[in-house]
Amino acid sequence: MLKNNSLAIGKVRTSFGVKGFVKILSFSGESDHFYDLEEVILQNNRIREKKKIEKILQHGNDLVIKFEGIHTPEEAKKYINWEIWVPRDKVCALGEGEYYLADLYGSSLISTPEKGSIVYGKVKSVICDAGTADLLEIEANIEEDKSKIFLIPFISKFIGKVDIENNTIELLEDWIIP
Repeated sequence: MLKNNSLAIGKVRTSFGVKGFVKILSFSGESDHFYDLEEVILQNNRIREKKKIEKILQHGNDLVIKFEGIHTPEEAKKYINWEIWVPRDKVCALGEGEYYLADLYGSSLISTPEKGSIVYGKVKSVICDAGTADLLEIEANIEEDKSKIFLIPFISKFIGKVDIENNTIELLEDWIIP
């Protein structure tokens, strides 16, 4: 599988102070890797802006960043909810058995070995902040209806082995498929 060359590592939550700092939400929950960054891409939908980092501070539990060229709270507010993208080699290191949600895209949702070799569909997207669990948006593997889409909660009750190498995600409960 061809992996994305860059990944979103966080987003701008709000402006901070009077000098143009912004508070950051780290998608991984980790913040150490931010201190190694010199520049990032800020992205909002299709708008992308390269920004150099002037300063990074820990303020209580919050990480705050000062980007070059942003000097006021009003300028900083423009970037609220913009994602922070970096090259893959600059993201938080993974532990054993961990993976990036971005690496799930295009994976096949498959049956357990006991149920045969059924491919239910492919991951079209991952919907985060959907309530109690992230959701896998699956494009069904049905010849006559290629546009059928369904959602699977990305929780251990329904999802078994996630194999990034082979681009597969095991579905434990097939009754959940519409």
